[in-house]
Amino acid sequence: MASFMSLVSFSSLVLLVVIAVHSPVALSQDEECLAGIGNLISCDPYVIPGANQGSPSKECCSALGGVKQSCYCTAIDIISNLPARCSLPAVNCA
Repeated sequence: MASFMSLVSFSSLVLLVVIAVHSPVALSQDEECLAGIGNLISCDPYVIPGANQGSPSKECCSALGGVKQSCYCTAIDIISNLPARCSLPAVNCA
């Protein structure tokens, strides 16, 4: 549970920082992404490795449906590139 919450919080923070650095105008355009990703907290019981929580709740499904695909992709791209910026090996989930 804590892992997912950390990931969601971290993803939201990373997105906020990137957006804020690029342009103050962009922040207002991407607030929807930030809010949507923040709402994914309701999915935390369903993403912990080894936790068998059954089907996701209506709240989780609603939160997932409320985030644009481009928001997910941006967050994943940012997180995927962070290790290299910290002189760490790339993440390999294969």
